[in-house]
Amino acid sequence: MKAKTLYTIIGLLVIGIVLVYVFNRTDSNTESVNFSFPAFNTDNIDTIHVKTASNEFDLKKTSAGWEVNFKVADTLKVSSFLESFDNLKITGPTSTSQDNYSRFNVDESGGTEVTLKNGTSDVLIVTVGKAGTSFGTTYIKPDTSDDVYLAHADWSSMAFKTADEWRDLLLWSSSENEVAKIVIEADGKTYEAVGDTVRWTAYIGDDIDNSKDAPYLTTAVLSMSATGFDEGEREFIDTITLYNAEGVEMAMYRVAHDDSWYYLRKSEGGEVFKVSPDVFENIWIPALFTE
Repeated sequence: MKAKTLYTIIGLLVIGIVLVYVFNRTDSNTESVNFSFPAFNTDNIDTIHVKTASNEFDLKKTSAGWEVNFKVADTLKVSSFLESFDNLKITGPTSTSQDNYSRFNVDESGGTEVTLKNGTSDVLIVTVGKAGTSFGTTYIKPDTSDDVYLAHADWSSMAFKTADEWRDLLLWSSSENEVAKIVIEADGKTYEAVGDTVRWTAYIGDDIDNSKDAPYLTTAVLSMSATGFDEGEREFIDTITLYNAEGVEMAMYRVAHDDSWYYLRKSEGGEVFKVSPDVFENIWIPALFTE
């Protein structure tokens, strides 16, 4: 019985090993040779062309930073993407069969073709696929190879961005103690708040005696980003203005809202940002006085 039990255990172990191999293998004939892109200076890249089955756009470097579709792009996001090519580790091939392209989302219908350009010259072309099984990795197919590799970079989310999602969503950013006062005109009333890094106090008009603590303003005045952009028709009646300690205006937005979003516009005819209530109500003082 002991021998039979031992053989059974060994048999189960063998079956387990075979199953692990079958379910985790990619191709039967792949050999790990790794891959590397030709060396290039990311500072020389002035255009990033992004193409999917349903979308195509260019990120362009300008004297002021980067833009996408003639709108201001998030320069930090673009720079982070380009810098990820420095000392990039690419292992594989994961697959040498074109039949597996759709499995890794590097086919024409599922992949994102990214072209880095310098002037009119293509510096590098790569098709970006889905996220790898390891954290911070992405399946790719270089233009110079028919094989699928694993890039040790988190590109799966970046390369699939639409043009709008590459745009700069930052509404304002300040250092500690830089914003000293907030004035909001809404509902026919003037709401004000004053404070610093320790405490903010809000009140209506000159009624300081009935002021309320506004603890969330401590962090909300430092930085706030929108969730996205809105193209709908809005009536902007309310305003929010941020001032520094000298009374100089730092930022001013016209505000509209519905049950789902707050909408902010910096100038007449300008682009409209949308912010979720759970974020914007950290700075929207009237919410403190809602019964």
